[in-house]
Amino acid sequence: MQAVGGAIGLSCLVTLALRHAASQVRDGVPAAIASTHGYSLAFQIGSALMVIGGVLVLVLLEHVIATPRNPQAEITAVAAYATTESPRALEITEAGLSLGSYP
Repeated sequence: MQAVGGAIGLSCLVTLALRHAASQVRDGVPAAIASTHGYSLAFQIGSALMVIGGVLVLVLLEHVIATPRNPQAEITAVAAYATTESPRALEITEAGLSLGSYP
């Protein structure tokens, strides 16, 4: 999904660059200079959007403190749930834990 979003964003920026360049060419600016100005505009808009996105990430996402996980506690909790809540939710085999079918 990220690739699709990136492709759409890039296509929007290229469209802006080409439209800006085309309007400058209509006003008499040489094509090479108009193209450079168009892509410069697209780069500036992309940079502004990246800065806005970075600020939003810093402001809206909560800070997560990484703590090491205890695999034994997770296995015990899942096994306890399987035996008390839903006996078919988890099958304990010789190879370890494997998810069974839910009712």
